[in-house]
Amino acid sequence: MPDTIIYLMRHGETAENACRPFILQGNSVNGPLSENGRRQAAALATLLESVPFKAFFASPMLRAQQTAQAAIGPRPLTLETMKAFEEVNVGQWERLSWNQIKEQYPRESAEFLANPGTVPYYGGESYVDVQKRTLPVLEDLAWKYVGHTIGIVAHNVVNKSILASILQLPIARARTLHQTNCCVNIIRWTENGPEVEVLNSDLHVRHLPQTL
Repeated sequence: MPDTIIYLMRHGETAENACRPFILQGNSVNGPLSENGRRQAAALATLLESVPFKAFFASPMLRAQQTAQAAIGPRPLTLETMKAFEEVNVGQWERLSWNQIKEQYPRESAEFLANPGTVPYYGGESYVDVQKRTLPVLEDLAWKYVGHTIGIVAHNVVNKSILASILQLPIARARTLHQTNCCVNIIRWTENGPEVEVLNSDLHVRHLPQTL
């Protein structure tokens, strides 16, 4: 049986990504790409020009939608929105820096940082929660598009959760994976299951300002 190739990407930079100190940006922040983010998306589109995508999917978040539309370019493809790939719900910690979180939520933040896999963001989701809503959808797409290549634009925690599962990492280690803005991961889905062929490739945007 032929394999399915999945390009799993992160969206381009937003104003929140560029904030220092770093602040959390979950599923209740829905701003557009920054000027630099649009440049990153254009660089991603150039990288993907020759990739024969059969279908393209994205989170409903504006930053993912804009990145995906840029990546599709002139292809005669209709972008399909998948709520399963929406960014993690970070609850009460939205738009807060970690220093602010530790100061305002000392007990809850300590519990989260001690076990970021199963303990949720305060009032939100955990990495395990994200895996539960993304992995079944990803597998369905892999079998639906056997023998083809598909693209997915999602988010930092979403990608980390998916990749940790495929790499067979303990969920607590998902947070240690890196996913730079507009990075590319390539997953090959075989009859024996998925394997990661490319992880956090970002050479195409390294000439641009880098954020988290």
